[in-house]
Amino acid sequence: MYKKKVELANRSQETIFNIVTLLTGKAWEGPGLHTSRLRDFDRGFKFDAATELPEDFGQYFVLQDYASNYARAERQLRVTHHMDLPESQRR
Repeated sequence: MYKKKVELANRSQETIFNIVTLLTGKAWEGPGLHTSRLRDFDRGFKFDAATELPEDFGQYFVLQDYASNYARAERQLRVTHHMDLPESQRR
């Protein structure tokens, strides 16, 4: 009944989350119910790699920017100041 209610409200993607937050007491009691409930939740909250794509792109560009800044600083020391960094300090 609840599933139909959220479907009619065009919010079906919230069904599993809402049910999980409402479960109390006997819903969690009994042998194996924790495992059974968690399996149900795993099916409802399947991992989708696409949800991490924006964060992964952000991390990629942060690291790319860091590498670019590092190379620029190293080049500045070598070319402008005629300094050689010890090999262990280089990438």
